[in-house]
Order: sequence, then C-alpha cells, then structure tokens
Amino acid sequence: MNYQSTLSNVQTSGSWVFQGYKHSGNPERGLLSNPGTIVNIEKYSLDVRHAVVDALTIYGVALCKVNCADPQGTVFQQLVSEIGQAETHDSLGKKVWDIKYDSSVNQKVGTRSLTLREFEMHTDACFESPAPKYIGMYVVQEDALGGGISQMIDGRKVLARLSNEAKHTLKTKMYKVRVPQEFLKDQDYVEIPILDSYGNFRLRREIIVRESCSADQLEALDQLESILNDESLVESVFLRTGWMLLLDNHKLFHARTEVKDKNRHLLRMRFQPNARVFGAAMIH
Repeated sequence: MNYQSTLSNVQTSGSWVFQGYKHSGNPERGLLSNPGTIVNIEKYSLDVRHAVVDALTIYGVALCKVNCADPQGTVFQQLVSEIGQAETHDSLGKKVWDIKYDSSVNQKVGTRSLTLREFEMHTDACFESPAPKYIGMYVVQEDALGGGISQMIDGRKVLARLSNEAKHTLKTKMYKVRVPQEFLKDQDYVEIPILDSYGNFRLRREIIVRESCSADQLEALDQLESILNDESLVESVFLRTGWMLLLDNHKLFHARTEVKDKNRHLLRMRFQPNARVFGAAMIH
C-alpha cells in the first residue's frame, strides 16, 4: 500500500515547515527512503498533527522539520502534548530531557546522553512499565562536525531473523535489568521480557544483569545482539538543526554514532499515544 498523505501541499510564506519521510509499505525498502510530504504553514494546524500521526501509525517513524528559530523546542513540545501524554524521565518529574555534552559527567561511565559516546541499538526506558510507546527528539543545534548520526533498525526485520526458540525465550523468560541512576524513581532493578506477543521489544543491553540469566536466556540474547550488529539492517540519518525525529519505541531500535561536536544539543520527550488522536491504531 503506497502512502497517500491526507494533506494537500500548501506552499506559503509561513515560518513552520514540517517534512515527513515514510516508506511505501514495502518491507524491503527503508523507513526513510522516500520523501512523503512537505508542508509550509503559517501556524500550527490539525493537518500537521494528522500527518505525523499517520506516519507514526503506518510506518512507526516521522522525520519533521521546523523551519524557524526555535531553541526552546516550542513546536516540538506542542506537537507531543497534542498527540500524546508526556512521561517523566526521573524522580524529579522532568518531561523534556537535554541530550548534550556535560563536562561534569564522567565521559566513560556517566549518563550516556550527557557524553560524546556512541550509543548501541536499544529501545528507550525499557525498565519502565509500560515502556513509552513513542519517543521524540528535537535538534536545537546539530553536530557541526558531522557526528552523532542517528541510526535505526526496523524490529520487524529483526523478528524475521530470530529463531523460534529465541523468540520463545525472549517472550517467556524475565530478564533482570538495572535502572540507570539518572532515571531512578522507586526501584533499582526490574524484571522484564525482551519481547512480547505483539512483536514489541524492550532492550538496553548494558543494563541487563547477565549474571542472573540462564543459559537459554543468554543464548537468545546473543542471537538478538548478533542481528542488531548487522550493519545491513541499519538506516542512518543526520539530524539537522530544527529537525525532529519521532519513532515507535516498541517497534524500532535506535542508536547514534559518536558525537564530535560538544555543542550538539537535542531535546527528548517520551510519550504514550493519546487515544482520541490515534484511535484504534494505538492498541499495539
């Protein structure tokens, strides 16, 4: 099924531009391979919201562009507030998280989003129950040196490569994971399945307590990690200043390459879908 935008291409002198990229529905094609719609509008509208919701519902990803100076991410935060319910990151109730180099943070073992380190394929907040369905990132300032490239892997392609035995183990066995210090709320550790019956993943490899895993759990995990290390599955995009990337945190894995510019700055929000906006499509 080819994607047909519900929007008409309105070309105006407006200051807000949203650009979404989706694939045609062919699973062999990349999520970001074909441009979808480019809409120039003078003010935020329902058309913009509908386009983003369509992209997230059908393809699991929307890449958008705000063509105006918006260092506070006002447009980004408004969009998230209208299509979902923002979740807190930590015990302080922080809903908007800065992804930016912090010289006071240990660059080898400190909070990953505050370092320059690369981040391997993962899903966000796998230790939350439920884990956020969607995440969004808005670029306040891009990496001027070309680092911090965003990468994704479609979970459907991962599922197709997993053995039945591995899928069964990932679904039925509970994995003990450590809640990162910066995201602590009330528990230091939680136990979660890596996969559910709807093909939703929850994974951050570095916080899994491998010492508590059985042999079959480790074998299934090794198989999953091997698939995620296959570069042929990876789709990459360099996020420019003013762009926002929203994706299905249950269906897609994401990562980033090493950051080169210490001034690179993104804002992140995690959210559950608004039932009135997403309708029946939000169920899984």
